[in-house]
Amino acid sequence: MKIWDVPAEIMGGVVRIVMPNLDYIIQKYKMQDWRNQNWLSWPEYEFVKTRGQMINISFRWWGHKYLYNKEDLRNQLTKVGFQKIMSCERNKSNQAELCNLETRVDSKLIMEAIK
Repeated sequence: MKIWDVPAEIMGGVVRIVMPNLDYIIQKYKMQDWRNQNWLSWPEYEFVKTRGQMINISFRWWGHKYLYNKEDLRNQLTKVGFQKIMSCERNKSNQAELCNLETRVDSKLIMEAIK
């Protein structure tokens, strides 16, 4: 499975990927404080009453076709030819243009890669 193909004219550029982390979602599902997630405090998600609802929404809503953990995302990036792959902190990057772009606190998986 490919995530995307990068055209030759942008080789050497940096891509930043920010998404929910599969490991974090599973961890929250198993914990007593599963409701302690930023998105669950939003008014439109007041109806979520169970862990099952929470995890199904995480998998099915917001247009996700696949949820990754760090290992899977790194493997996919490597498969499509990215050489330098690094984990990043929220809103921080060595590339000034990529700083302070995240808007969702619960997007815990953040990686940058150079092809």
